Amino acid sequence: MSWSKFNFNCRFLSQKLSETDDFENAQVVLLEKYGNHQVGGDLPENSAENKLFSKIIEKTDDKNLPRILSIYGKLDLSWDLSALTKLNNIRNYLFFLFTVFLFLSSIYRFFVLPEFINIFNEMEHQITGGLKQFNNTWLVTIFIMVLISIVLLRFGAIVNKIGRSDFNFDSSIFTRLFIPDKIVIKLKHIEALSYAPIEHQLNEFSTKQIEIYKNFIADNLNVTFEIQTLLTAHRASLLKLINAQIAKLLALFALTVIGAIGYLVWSIYQPVFSLGMIL
Repeated sequence: MSWSKFNFNCRFLSQKLSETDDFENAQVVLLEKYGNHQVGGDLPENSAENKLFSKIIEKTDDKNLPRILSIYGKLDLSWDLSALTKLNNIRNYLFFLFTVFLFLSSIYRFFVLPEFINIFNEMEHQITGGLKQFNNTWLVTIFIMVLISIVLLRFGAIVNKIGRSDFNFDSSIFTRLFIPDKIVIKLKHIEALSYAPIEHQLNEFSTKQIEIYKNFIADNLNVTFEIQTLLTAHRASLLKLINAQIAKLLALFALTVIGAIGYLVWSIYQPVFSLGMIL
């Protein structure tokens, strides 16, 4: 995470610009003193932090630059994913059950089931419907669980990407398949609010967020505090939406795993009971 470095760079440059009008010289001093340290210096190329920092320099005039840098120097733009740990643990447990099911059902499918079929054939007794349908049902069940697993993993990867940078979200068609519209809209609100101090039109919500920012200034409010409060509220709401989406996927996966295990147990005992009745 480089947001702390981003914040430091903004604070340092804001302070230096209050002492001198030479921005380039202030950047040189920043790199000389802190470029080799984790405190400040160059930001990762193509990172959200670097893109925002570049926009700040590009969009802000020299007169307002110290004030804008001061605002961003105090804003916490990082995102805490620790609240998702519990759901991730549940997901990992379900993946474990899926692995156990796949292992046991494969043993049954390739080693036990053929023996049951041979026994019924030797006894010239009709094979039960459960044995006939097991292979197809087994394949369909595995396909469904693999599909849900892929969706869960893909969704988790997207959430982790969001966690590394609250904005610059890739809203491609492929990504939208895994992310509900409510989450996309909330992310765009965060994006627009994060760029509001430099009045950059990033998306369809930028105009509203810029207007709110200007109202803060007009009413002589603490702009940094008010923006931070809004960002915190948006992130809390976003986290709830993400939790709800993960919970739905986990519930579907859990039902599928439980149903698959139940079907496997039934498939094992059914031919045993049938043979017991024959004998």
